[in-house]
Amino acid sequence: MTRSSLRLAALTVLASVAIPATAVAAGSTQTPTSAARTGAHAVTVKVSSSGGSAPYYRAEVHNESPEPLDVVVRQGVPAGTAVAAVSDGGYSARDEVTWRVRLVPGETLQRSTSLAPAGTMREVVVPVCAYPTQGDQPYDCASATWAAPPLPVVKAAPPWWMTLPALIASIGVVLLAAAILTWRRWSKPRRLARAERFRREMPRYTWRYGPPVWTLVLLSAALVTAVGALAAWQGVVRFNRASETTRAALEEGKGWIGDTTLGQLGAPMREQYFEFAVYRITCEPPAGGKGRCLAVVGLRNVSGESQPWYGMLQRAYQPNGNWVSVDEEATRAVNGGRDLFATPVPAGEKLLFPLAFTVDGGTRPDRIELRGGVFSAGVTVRLP
Repeated sequence: MTRSSLRLAALTVLASVAIPATAVAAGSTQTPTSAARTGAHAVTVKVSSSGGSAPYYRAEVHNESPEPLDVVVRQGVPAGTAVAAVSDGGYSARDEVTWRVRLVPGETLQRSTSLAPAGTMREVVVPVCAYPTQGDQPYDCASATWAAPPLPVVKAAPPWWMTLPALIASIGVVLLAAAILTWRRWSKPRRLARAERFRREMPRYTWRYGPPVWTLVLLSAALVTAVGALAAWQGVVRFNRASETTRAALEEGKGWIGDTTLGQLGAPMREQYFEFAVYRITCEPPAGGKGRCLAVVGLRNVSGESQPWYGMLQRAYQPNGNWVSVDEEATRAVNGGRDLFATPVPAGEKLLFPLAFTVDGGTRPDRIELRGGVFSAGVTVRLP
């Protein structure tokens, strides 16, 4: 075999090895692309707020996937505020501002709004969520709190006792008291002499001191009886009041450990095991007397160890006081078949998901209670 034929055979072998390796490498890159495009963290959201005299918010939406994405950005408008300005053609509704954006891989877009709050509002919390164009599962949510500038410090007037008239009056009182004491001291011998002369001239009398013994016994018995009856009555009243409070607490679903934390949409709130935040709630028109409401909830385990949580403890309350627990079947459906309550939440784990509630009639819930354990006080979110 000649040298040229040997070179040709070697090139043929190298080509046959290189072509399959290239094909395998090209095929292996498709799986991460698909996973990143459909993952829950393909888009991240950050929100910041200015410290000016009016609430101003800037939302940053970042595409972390290697594919372009169509995203719907939704910013809540808290009750008591009105939209003053919206950037980049955002659509403003009664309680929400919406943008539709297209993000190329690695791109970050900014959208901003200005609100006009009521004059008495000192803090305004605004939640922002990024959604795919179809579906109820958000990519990510965040919130920011605007705080009104501190009120100007008004120098308080000095107390009345530090004013000049009060000082003059005090000096006058001291001088008058000194004059009276001096006069009494100077006139004391004369008064003693008059008292002694009056004592010698008065006739002698026999005085009886104190009431009869039986009168004291009867009065003491009556006093003890009255105090005992009053104490017994107070005990019965307090016991009945405590029973009513406990029964009301059980009926309202309040916890036993600690106090319930109150908050609003977008505000993170902690209870015994978890930190909760409700970013958005939407309710569909009722069908057959039943309506469905979806609440986008953020959850983080702050207990330091894995903790279970239960759908039956998460409640939506209507204005009439009726409440319902999570509709676990509907919740699995909107979360792609995933059972949120099947496994404990690891320590430090963050979750973001919609919870479904099936309510009677078309009345929107006015508050949501979330808790991690049976004895946990939980958190209460007031809904606009």
